[in-house]
Amino acid sequence: MRFKSIACVSLVFVLLLGSSCKTQEEITQQQNQQNKTTQEIVIKQELEREQRTMSVVGVGKVYADPDVATINVSVVNQAETVEETQQQSALLMEQVLLAIREQGIADSNIRVQEVTAPVHDNSKNPSEVTGYSITNNITIKLSNVKKTGDLVTSMILTGAEILQIEYHLLDETVHYQQALALAVEDAQDKAQIMAASAGVDLQGPVAMQEDIEVMQAITKVIAYESPTVSVQATEDGLSPTSQIQPSQITVAAEVSIDYMVKWPGSPIPAA
Repeated sequence: MRFKSIACVSLVFVLLLGSSCKTQEEITQQQNQQNKTTQEIVIKQELEREQRTMSVVGVGKVYADPDVATINVSVVNQAETVEETQQQSALLMEQVLLAIREQGIADSNIRVQEVTAPVHDNSKNPSEVTGYSITNNITIKLSNVKKTGDLVTSMILTGAEILQIEYHLLDETVHYQQALALAVEDAQDKAQIMAASAGVDLQGPVAMQEDIEVMQAITKVIAYESPTVSVQATEDGLSPTSQIQPSQITVAAEVSIDYMVKWPGSPIPAA
């Protein structure tokens, strides 16, 4: 029985020893693979020490004449009763809308919002209703921006209040593409200046990113607190006029570009 146990242990030891042994060819292949991996790591480290990236931001702007003007007008009427206020408001709104249509503006480009509210005399009895007011807020879309001054003049003469004028573009795609090209050129110019100043060799770009948030047309808003109308002498006598010069729209683009740069000579130490 003891002899059998010793024999079994010896057999297990031989099997384990045999399974752990490798041929000379397998050992050589393993060593070659390890050497190759080490060489690849060294080459990668050398390249990383010799080459760095430089990030720059380029900005481009294009200025365009607006295609559309949006004019916000307010017409306010106040009387002691609702009926009187409605009558006065209807009469004045008829005059205002007629003046707008005379400028060649279609009804589809006119939007009216009416608000009726009671009027209180806060100096005596705040809870007592002393009258009623009707406010008509009118938004006018004007496709011919050169007629903005004429429209403003007609609105003021009817008693309307000009709240603000906005100029914008119907489609800024072409202008934005131009601004984007200028942004890339700006980034390249900056990269060349920085590389020359630092004494490094500028390689090609390795990454480019567009700033989506900057992709917008900046709307120019003109606020009128106390609009006035000047009077000009014409062949038919005196004529009121409002001189308004449409503002240009600024379309901007911004890009971030990473350039590969290389230090000449010996590699610099890794950071």
